[in-house]
Amino acid sequence: MYYLYMALLLSLAYVVACWLYLGRKRESPSVWWKRPAQLLLAALPVIALCTVPYLQLAPQVQDKVFEEASFWSASPTDFLIPSPAHPILGAWASTHFEPMRSVESMIYVGAVALLLAGLAVVKRDSLPTGTVLVLASLGLVAALLALGTDLHWQAQRVTVPVPAVLQRWYPHPRVPIPLPGYLIFHLLPLYDRMRVWMRYGIWVNLCVSLLAGLGLAWLLRRVGRRLRPWVACGVLVLALVDFYPGQIPLTPLIRRGVDGWLAQQPGQGAVAEFPLERSTLPTLTYCTLIHNKPLITGFFAAGPTPQFRRIQPVLSAFPDRDSVELLRQLGVQWVIVDAQHFPAFQQRQAHMEALSLHPAFADERYYVYELD
Repeated sequence: MYYLYMALLLSLAYVVACWLYLGRKRESPSVWWKRPAQLLLAALPVIALCTVPYLQLAPQVQDKVFEEASFWSASPTDFLIPSPAHPILGAWASTHFEPMRSVESMIYVGAVALLLAGLAVVKRDSLPTGTVLVLASLGLVAALLALGTDLHWQAQRVTVPVPAVLQRWYPHPRVPIPLPGYLIFHLLPLYDRMRVWMRYGIWVNLCVSLLAGLGLAWLLRRVGRRLRPWVACGVLVLALVDFYPGQIPLTPLIRRGVDGWLAQQPGQGAVAEFPLERSTLPTLTYCTLIHNKPLITGFFAAGPTPQFRRIQPVLSAFPDRDSVELLRQLGVQWVIVDAQHFPAFQQRQAHMEALSLHPAFADERYYVYELD
């Protein structure tokens, strides 16, 4: 749904750019809008089928708070920093720039592609000028939207001091620099359900890549016929080396002993895992494939369900009488406790047993209690 919404917004920018740089220069503007309109009409039934479930769930999804949306705004440097795992440039990037927040912040457009795209813009008079300007404009709009709600630099929010005379209305010493995404976040319907604005980077990469192809075409026309294959292959090799991401670290999925034990237990009683903030880890969703028991969280990472938002304040105080009673109401049979994250765990055990939590399994890290 991210890319559907982004495509709709950028399609408006594309139409405006075509009208500015292509449409007004032609006798029939239908040339540049008829085919996109036909494609949209052909795709609309499938898009509608995919969209309906999301629209039905939308009222149940909590709006993203501004601070969370701001955090996932891209920095201008994100477009210029190669992968930190790059075998040649990775060490340099890690030394001179802030570490990557996530794999989604790896929206590097590439030095080779950027140089060729710049060449296409500079030499646009020798190329399809309107196409170059449309792609450049669309790429700039996508980059601006990728920067999100307010300006960041190297993953840090940029703020400016608030004059004393204005602090009467804005009682804060500094204020962030808002971007167009700030207005879109607050005005457009369902836009505040999204948070990772840096995903607009895929459109920036698309536009830069197309411009780079035009730049390379101009370059190849300027070299001799014999040299063209060598120049093309050389540029391709440089681009591949430039974009090589290195070895991206992965999260190992390990079969826990506690999951194997749960798989042998009869019934479909629900499972609750504590501490609660760790119960939303994606790896626990994988664990359900082993023990085949339902979880009370129902999600991982960024999508808390209405039930989880309701029960979170109570269960965060586990173990106490209210949290245990709520677990019983939710149909929980098994409670997994990660002892590494509970200080003085041995002292808590007697308290949990007093709350009708009966020890059922234990290893060096995980303790399982059965709730009657």
